[in-house]
Amino acid sequence: MPLGLYIFNYNFYSRLYTNNSVFQVLDKQDVKVMTYKVFDFFKYTGDLEGDVGYADPAVGQALFFDDKQVSHMEDVRDLLKNIFIFFSICLILFLILFLVTLLIHKKNPAKRTGLVFLWSSAVVFFLMLLLFLLATNFSSLFDRFHAAFFPQGNYMFPEGSLLITMFPFGFFFDFFITLALSSCVLAAAVLAAGIFLFLSAKRREKK
Repeated sequence: MPLGLYIFNYNFYSRLYTNNSVFQVLDKQDVKVMTYKVFDFFKYTGDLEGDVGYADPAVGQALFFDDKQVSHMEDVRDLLKNIFIFFSICLILFLILFLVTLLIHKKNPAKRTGLVFLWSSAVVFFLMLLLFLLATNFSSLFDRFHAAFFPQGNYMFPEGSLLITMFPFGFFFDFFITLALSSCVLAAAVLAAGIFLFLSAKRREKK
């Protein structure tokens, strides 16, 4: 859910660009235009044609996505599509199983709902803790992620290429931390709801 919230949010990207000094190297307006082109590309509604100039025009010629970079972005687009398809399937299965559970256990549904919320939030917290531990060496995690999901190896680019300049390593680290923290916040909200429902159900049982 946090990925769906942030992946096409330019204000979020702009903050990450600022934090990682992208606008000090590349022209801010050109970066904005290209970012929206990336969004359209990921939605299968546009291409990556065009270039991005430097913040200081005297530095050199404008940068553009060459064939190798476009090929990698196509793989990223396919990965995002698969992630959202998988998420949708999991969400539908969760809702179906949740409703079936409530229908089978009609007595005290609030308690069952609370337990589901407690267990699901616990799983998320465990996964986030695992990811945070792995992120202590984010460079290694980043490399392993690319090696696993892009086995064809088209994710290595020279320093100064548009993909590396526009999306530096720090950009992905900040993106990862934001997704992880947002997931924890959502899990905390679900946990709080689960505790409330479970305790309310227990009080009713005592009465």
